[in-house]
Amino acid sequence: MSFARPLALASVGAMFCLGLAWATPSWAGCTKDTDCKGDRVCSADGHCVDPQPCPPCDCSCEGEPAPVAEAPRAPERVAAPDASTLIITMTDESPTTGVEVSCPSGFRLRVSFEGGVATVPGVPAEHCSVHFKGPVNARFQPVKGGQSLLCYLQGATAVCE
Repeated sequence: MSFARPLALASVGAMFCLGLAWATPSWAGCTKDTDCKGDRVCSADGHCVDPQPCPPCDCSCEGEPAPVAEAPRAPERVAAPDASTLIITMTDESPTTGVEVSCPSGFRLRVSFEGGVATVPGVPAEHCSVHFKGPVNARFQPVKGGQSLLCYLQGATAVCE
């Protein structure tokens, strides 16, 4: 009987040691970011590394690209009534409330959209800029009097044809 007790204790001890060996990886690395110290993160190969900054792009670090709006179908283009009138027609459901046209000669005029169309009279025949006003501000250039543009906003960028 005295032999059975030490054998039982040895068996329990061996199972305990085997359990520890099974639960602990044989390499000294990491399996998750919290295994690493400070701001370091756990790499795919199980090593703690310094985090890499996000690359300059229009996406997040998680790899989810920013949504890109597709160009909607354009409504009919409204012809400019004369050589100094600029017509801007929005082709999307943009929350843009108006535009401001500014030119190198000092011309500057702000008008509101009515039914998705902004009519800007008196625009000189020079390389001017149109600034879209509203919750998202955007800019498009060059524009000049006598043009009729179909425009939509893609993020904070104005796209006009």
